[in-house]
Amino acid sequence: MQTTRKSVLCVIFVLAVGFMLGSSTVWADSVLSVDPNLPDSWFAERPLASELGISEFNESPMLAEKVAKGELPTVRERLPLDPPTIEPYEKTGNYGGVAHVWARGLDMGVGDGRMLAGLSGNYLLGRVTPDAQKVLPNLAKDWKYSEDATQITIYLREGVKWSDGHPFTADDFTFWWEHVALNEDLNPIPPKLWQPGILNVEKIDDYTVVFTFTAPSPLVHNTFHKVGDRATDNPAHYMKQFHIAFRNKDELLEEAAKAGFDSWDQYYDHMLNKNYPERKRPVLDPYVVKERGLTYIDFERNPYYPFVDTEGNQLPYLDGVRINLVADRAMKRVKAFEGNAAIAGPHLFSSDIPLYIEGEERGNYETYIWSSGLGAESAIQLNLTHLDPEIREVFNDVRFRKALSHALDRDEINDRCFFGMATPRQTTVVDSSMYFEPHYATAHIEYNPELSKQLLDEMGIVDTNGDGLRELPSGRRLSLTLLYLDSPATAIIELALEFFRDIGIEVKLDMVSRELLTERRLAQNFDLSQWHLDYVTDIYFGTTPSKTFAPIGSGAEYSPWPGWMAWVNSDGTAGDEPPAEIKQLVEWSNGLIQSVDEADREMYAKNLLQAQADNLWTIGTVGQAPVPIIVANNFHNVPRYGMLNDDVDWGSVYFPEQFFLDPIE
Repeated sequence: MQTTRKSVLCVIFVLAVGFMLGSSTVWADSVLSVDPNLPDSWFAERPLASELGISEFNESPMLAEKVAKGELPTVRERLPLDPPTIEPYEKTGNYGGVAHVWARGLDMGVGDGRMLAGLSGNYLLGRVTPDAQKVLPNLAKDWKYSEDATQITIYLREGVKWSDGHPFTADDFTFWWEHVALNEDLNPIPPKLWQPGILNVEKIDDYTVVFTFTAPSPLVHNTFHKVGDRATDNPAHYMKQFHIAFRNKDELLEEAAKAGFDSWDQYYDHMLNKNYPERKRPVLDPYVVKERGLTYIDFERNPYYPFVDTEGNQLPYLDGVRINLVADRAMKRVKAFEGNAAIAGPHLFSSDIPLYIEGEERGNYETYIWSSGLGAESAIQLNLTHLDPEIREVFNDVRFRKALSHALDRDEINDRCFFGMATPRQTTVVDSSMYFEPHYATAHIEYNPELSKQLLDEMGIVDTNGDGLRELPSGRRLSLTLLYLDSPATAIIELALEFFRDIGIEVKLDMVSRELLTERRLAQNFDLSQWHLDYVTDIYFGTTPSKTFAPIGSGAEYSPWPGWMAWVNSDGTAGDEPPAEIKQLVEWSNGLIQSVDEADREMYAKNLLQAQADNLWTIGTVGQAPVPIIVANNFHNVPRYGMLNDDVDWGSVYFPEQFFLDPIE
């Protein structure tokens, strides 16, 4: 196979080894997704302060100074009645310092913002354990399901407060439910149509709330931040002043107009954004926005943050975080290489690992190697609901999908793009899933271009003019285009297209913006696309509709069957009616999500996974690849090994509030 200039960008393994032998970076024989040195308490319900014999609490000097001036209540008054504890990774940290990270504005709450600044929010029911196996209590101290799993009762921790000191109680939930979720101006999609659908939210007392769902939802606690945690983004005591139900209509509309908005609901949404200091919106996060400039956003510690370490020190350790804004992710990677970040990880490329290692001494940092934790770094998706009837017929013939899969030399992709440290695999759940079977991951991944050619010949897709490229049975040239975003997966798909050309299939690349990708995919105006395969740990698979294994749920713009998803989600009033075998996938997916019987859930899960293995609705490449995490030498308590993807909330599972900097001398 000819090697193109672009594919050379995948750094070769020999070069990588040369750099790594002279580096302090640990390079294991395989990529670890769970650090063996993590505290055991990170995998179990965290002990309360009283259980550790903690009766007195400490605070940062900057807060102690405010207490002395009468600007804040004492730390004991600011904390919950019995605060839950967080055990530090290596050692108890010291207070102080401002950590710098770099991000595009769009990435603030998606990557580095979650990884360090806690900008994704302080979740109600809990954080995911580092192995992505379960969820543990967090702001809520416990929960209980009804026998039929149509209700979940949430028990809040008494004494948790918003960042302005106001109590966080059940009233925040009833306000959100009655005045946000059910308000057609703020939320045009009725809650009963959400996933899962909600029928009612009821306050039992100040610290007890009951959610009632439209269908059994026995594992909704795993993904509650997708549903019920919306309440933690609507502090009732503050947001009422921007809501039409609590204000004089004319006065509120006049106020909204002065702020530049045509309606009160636009103004409400504007004031809800927590990343602008002038809006003063209280949060439950470890940090509160302090200042915003053209090139940066400063956050400072939340004086009411409800967690302490195992010695009674209120967290976070850092005084603050500065998110430096860059124009694009390429500039962020440069800043990481130059050593300008306390920590960097999201959107760094595996192919750059040798460069980062080479720059360690100059940049005063170390390169940790984590796992992506993805089922596939690039999952190639054919548009199974293509608008061209002939292309749709070809794409829906499993022989064509198998031909493309067997054309991929996954070992070469692995060696050239991931130094042989990823895992060649088909689209399926990760190996640690309770539903995983080895044959799901090895289905049709053998590199066999001769079999690919044979399958295409059987379909009548042959080279009729001798130019090395195949034509459709109608005689038309089979020329396809793959939509993609610039990402770490770019090198994979560049290689994949070379492999496809070797069997006579012409596929061109079309790099587009996120907005255009969404627009074209929803309009079914694409041939192929690709997306990374997350949501395949047990936290998500089986608890939320999966766009990868069945045309159900949200995310049609990142699925191989947008037309069928539109039909399913509209009860047949839009999109294209799917064939019987696809409707069966929908039934299995609903059964997996709603069944209260574990044996039934396992049956539905394995039916879906076997169907994917047999039919290749999505074509996997390699998964669980190494990803670089840049950690400054003066930045501590960051795990040596870990996982970095949406399933583990981009690193927030590692308790960034216990990260700390060396003291300034």
